Amino acid sequence: MRCNTPVIAISALLLTSALASGDSLTVELTGVSGANDGQYYVLPYQLTIDGTPVDAICYDALDEVSMDQVWPADELSLAVAASQGLFSDVPDALSSYETVAYLASYWFTGQITILADQIALQHAIWNVFDPGAFTVSSSFVESLLGPDGLAPEAALAAFNQYNDFSFLEAIPEDDGYLAQSFVLYTPEGGGGQSPSVPEPRSTILLGLGLLLIGILKIRPRRPPRAESGSGRRDPRFAP
Repeated sequence: MRCNTPVIAISALLLTSALASGDSLTVELTGVSGANDGQYYVLPYQLTIDGTPVDAICYDALDEVSMDQVWPADELSLAVAASQGLFSDVPDALSSYETVAYLASYWFTGQITILADQIALQHAIWNVFDPGAFTVSSSFVESLLGPDGLAPEAALAAFNQYNDFSFLEAIPEDDGYLAQSFVLYTPEGGGGQSPSVPEPRSTILLGLGLLLIGILKIRPRRPPRAESGSGRRDPRFAP
C-alpha cells in the first residue's frame, strides 16, 4: 500500500498557508491631498490595500508614515465590531470610533469643501483619540461634536452611516514601530477590503489544497492481495 502522507502534508500546508496569508492586509501610502495645516498633511490620504486604491482619513496623529511606505494592518468593520461587542470592555471606545466615522462622513460625502473647515475637521478627528492635541478653528465643525467632545447619539442615529466605515489598524512591526491608523468609507462593501476576503494568492493556495484532497478521495484503491498460498487476506487490509 502506498503511503499518502507526503501528499496529505502538502495539502495541509497549502490550506494553512492560504488561511494564514489572509490574516493581514498590505497597506501602502501612495499620495496625500497636498493641503496641510502648516505642519501636517490633512485629509484625504491615498492608500493601496493589497493593491486596491482607496481614499482614507488618518485618525491617529501620534504615529507616522512616509510616502510609499508599506506596512501590515487589519481592517476592523465598525458594524461588525459593534455587533460583536468588541468594544464593551473599553469605556467610550465604541462612541469614539462612531465619532470618528461620523466626522469623517462629512468629508467622504462631500459636505465640507472649504479648506479651513477641512483642516478643522481633521483636527477634530485627531482629537477624538488624543483629546486637546489640536485646535479646532471652525465653529461649524465644533457644532458637530456637542459639549462633551463626542458626537451625540442623536446625531449618529440621524446620520446612520457609521456602519459603512471600517478602521485600518496597523500591526506593530518587530522593532515596535507602529504605522498610522486610517478610517475608510466602504458603503455596501465597496472601496475597501476586509481581512475575511482572501487575497488572490490565498484563493489559489486554498484551491490547490482542496484539489489535492479531492484527488485523494476519488482515487481508486487497489484490491487487496491475498497472501501467496495461504488463502488469507493481507491483515493490513482486514476490515
